[in-house]
Amino acid sequence: MNRDIKSKEILARYTAGERIFRDLDRDDGIYDFSHSDLRGAVFSGEHLFASF
Repeated sequence: MNRDIKSKEILARYTAGERIFRDLDRDDGIYDFSHSDLRGAVFSGEHLFASF
């Protein structure tokens, strides 16, 4: 699976120090977070289809 622009955006925000991702309502595709270290990330109130 290719990492799309939206996955890259969330990963960039995580790298910048953001850990709380709330109410993103990202149901417009499958996000590719495979092989990513997202320790401490909280996805709350999400409608998110993702590969971790």
